[in-house]
Amino acid sequence: MSKLGAIVVGCLLVAGGVLTWIGNPEREVSMTAAGELWGDIIRDADQLGLQLSRVPARDEMDLGRKIAGGWIRGATTVPMWEVYVDAVGQALAPHARRKDIRYEFHVIQSPEKNAFALPGGQVFVFTGLLDLMQSEAELSAVLGHEIAHVDARHAIERFQYQMRLEKLGFGDIGALVNLARSIAAAGYAQYQEFEADTLGFHYALAAGYDPNGAADLLSRMPGRYRNEHERSRPGCPYLCRSAVNRACPYSPRSTVPVIVSPLILPANS
Repeated sequence: MSKLGAIVVGCLLVAGGVLTWIGNPEREVSMTAAGELWGDIIRDADQLGLQLSRVPARDEMDLGRKIAGGWIRGATTVPMWEVYVDAVGQALAPHARRKDIRYEFHVIQSPEKNAFALPGGQVFVFTGLLDLMQSEAELSAVLGHEIAHVDARHAIERFQYQMRLEKLGFGDIGALVNLARSIAAAGYAQYQEFEADTLGFHYALAAGYDPNGAADLLSRMPGRYRNEHERSRPGCPYLCRSAVNRACPYSPRSTVPVIVSPLILPANS
């Protein structure tokens, strides 16, 4: 970011903070608005160059499939799980904003409690995370979050940025697979994680799932994983509750149907 850009960001942030608290507005609304303002400012400042060289959807999907193929060749997939995960994922995908992306869902045999998305709609879930789930709502929360990273272009823009730094081309598949591993381990910027959380809640609700699935799953995560999640989202309990309220404005007694059915384990899983 240029020096001038940094000064502009700082001024906007200060001004936004002052306006947020003038008149003692209701705190939850104010904190939510401030968080969204900060996310918008940082995203616009950091991603301007990437937006000017935006990758077409067809090329993005081609890149994602190539990287996914390289990843799968070095892993053990679980086809019976994939059928089920794909069914839930395809119920969420139509509610994403980018209609030119076709999503594919993969399940990798691993004790790792994680999931990640590659550019172009390639979504991976590890069996270690699936083993913790107790409902489809929880699965929808995870898949919705990863779909959001693709829908909001977090995945492709992260790859574009790293590829420039490391001078990689779209044909350097081996290096790109290693890059995908490092990105999956490191995660995204805080504002991107918050944006993916909020979009994921909307996808889940639009598909008929209980948007509280993410909080339910997080409550059962082992300490190390839960701590990593909270470090990427300072103030997570408060902000996550605000995101759920925005995505799901009806009261707990609402008659709006939500899917809370138990997770269906595939045979011989």
